[in-house]
Amino acid sequence: MALGGARFRYIISSNTLGRFGLAMGEGAKRILLVEDTEVNRVVVRRLVRELNVSLEEAENGQAAVDLIRGGRTYDLILMDKEMPVVDGHEATRQIRSLGVTTPIVALSGDSLESDRDLFLQAGADEFQPKPLTRDKLINIFSRYGLDYD
Repeated sequence: MALGGARFRYIISSNTLGRFGLAMGEGAKRILLVEDTEVNRVVVRRLVRELNVSLEEAENGQAAVDLIRGGRTYDLILMDKEMPVVDGHEATRQIRSLGVTTPIVALSGDSLESDRDLFLQAGADEFQPKPLTRDKLINIFSRYGLDYD
C-alpha cells in the first residue's frame, strides 16, 4: 500500500503581492523543498520570503519523486535526509534515475561524513548541514547561478 505525502504549493497573485509592496519577477526560480518537519519548512519559507523564488514543498521523498515524474521542473531541489516513506538518499537516487539534472542540495541535521558520502553517491550535488540560514541559501543560489532578487 503506497502512502502519499502532503504537498504544498503557494501561489500568490501579483495583486496580493502589490498590496504588500512586493513583486514576483517573471524569471522567478522554482525551488522544491523536500522536508517532513513542519518547523523546518517554516524556516525555509521565511528565508525565501524576500527572495524572488517560487517555493514548492513535498513532505517526503516519494512525494518529490511523484512531482517530478508528473512533469514538474525545478531550478533547485533542497532534500532532507531522514523522512518517512522514502528517505532523501533514495529520493535523490530515483530523481537522478529519471535523467533529471537539476541541482540537488542535501540537508541534514547530522554532519557525518558517511551521510555526505551517501548523498553524493546517490547523485546529490552537495551536502549542507542544518540549520539552513539565509547566507547559506544565498551562497547555494549563487553556486548554481540562480538569481534571487
